[in-house]
Amino acid sequence: MPNEEKNERLEQIERQCSAMAETLSRLEADLTEARRNLQKRKSENTALKILFYTGLTVLLIGFVFSTHTIQQTQLHSLESNLSQLQTQINHDLLIMQKNVQEEMAKHHPDEEDVQSESNPPDPEPSP
Repeated sequence: MPNEEKNERLEQIERQCSAMAETLSRLEADLTEARRNLQKRKSENTALKILFYTGLTVLLIGFVFSTHTIQQTQLHSLESNLSQLQTQINHDLLIMQKNVQEEMAKHHPDEEDVQSESNPPDPEPSP
């Protein structure tokens, strides 16, 4: 009987070895699949990073461009407003000067003659 027990024990060991070989084979296949999935995820992550940074760059360039355009528009508007104010001030000064001259003429008519003599009209150019 010891031979039979040995044979039986040997068969049991062979079955266990066979089962372990199958398990090892499945583990190897699982690891191979996991490696493929990991590589796939790495390439997906790289592509997503590229898309993210490209989008970020486009947004930054758009922001800088729009800010520059807005500043130019504001500068143009400011220049236009300053020009209008300068024109208004000049107009108001001319009106004030005219009013002051009229008031002076009312109160001191003889001084106007003196001023006109001190500032003779421009001579006409000769032909």
